[in-house]
Amino acid sequence: MASIPNLTLILGPLQIGVAASSFLTGCLAIQTYIYYGKFSSDPCLLKTFVAFLVLLETIHLLCIVITQWQMSLGLPASLIASPYAGDTVIALTNLIFFCVQSFFILRLLKLSKNNKYLALACMVPCAGTFASGMVITVYAFMMTSIEQFANAQYPTIITTLATAAVCEIAVTTGMMYYLFKLRKTEFSR
Repeated sequence: MASIPNLTLILGPLQIGVAASSFLTGCLAIQTYIYYGKFSSDPCLLKTFVAFLVLLETIHLLCIVITQWQMSLGLPASLIASPYAGDTVIALTNLIFFCVQSFFILRLLKLSKNNKYLALACMVPCAGTFASGMVITVYAFMMTSIEQFANAQYPTIITTLATAAVCEIAVTTGMMYYLFKLRKTEFSR
């Protein structure tokens, strides 16, 4: 049987993550309430998308809390291999990232007046992040040791984080450019 790793390296960041995620999910709940109140005339598809993301975020928080509970309340096996709830967090994070970035890429496509090359340049790292995230998810569900998983998947994890950063920077830069450009003409008020 594998030895139990240093608990402060696992439980400390997990507790900070649960607190931060709880706070941010609370902010999301407030934003959602305001959105549905102020923008009731938005298309049904957009409102459904928002509800879907809120559902995913709620399940995400629930899985994080379950993982913390299992890892801190005397289940030694969960300190060696992540519980399934923890593996589900990886899958949900990946799915949420893909949905949100795809939405912003569509918004960027509209702002840029259908600049398909820009949208494609943003979609490639988004799809790359999703693909490498799915690889990590599959291996997470098959893991028998967190330490071995981290060592074996380190290159894939770094690739996923790098492509996610490239996607975020590309989308944000594109949005800033077109919003600034349109500020003088279409958004003068």
